[in-house]
Amino acid sequence: MRELRNFKKDKEPKASEDDKNIVRDYIGKYDNFNEDQLIAELIRSVKKSKDEGIYSKEQMKNFIELMSPQLSDEQRKKLSNLVMLIDEDEI
Repeated sequence: MRELRNFKKDKEPKASEDDKNIVRDYIGKYDNFNEDQLIAELIRSVKKSKDEGIYSKEQMKNFIELMSPQLSDEQRKKLSNLVMLIDEDEI
């Protein structure tokens, strides 16, 4: 059996600078929205993307990874439940 000297597990891909800039733009755009307004806007955006056939689970995953550090545990749980509904085509 070979020794695995200097073996390093590949890190998970990080969000690109473009993704980070998009998130910053969204944060600024929706800064004055309350939680209910943000959820309504996310649902509207997802529905529109699905109707146009451009919805991407990968982009949603990247968005969540970028936003999660800025959310409370309760907000993360709500977002997770919302994404589960989106992925199950309930939204």
